[in-house]
Amino acid sequence: MAAVCSWVILTVLSLVQGHDRPHKGALGNREHAMAYFLSALVTCLGIQHTKSR
Repeated sequence: MAAVCSWVILTVLSLVQGHDRPHKGALGNREHAMAYFLSALVTCLGIQHTKSR
């Protein structure tokens, strides 16, 4: 569920104009890399958890 939520949030934020998005003070490319990395991490953890059941 967390993986789905993270990808939905990424999709919504990708559609919002740049000045309306939340920023954490890092450079734009670093913010993007961190957002996609965390979404991928949550997805991988979710897949591993599902496989272990």
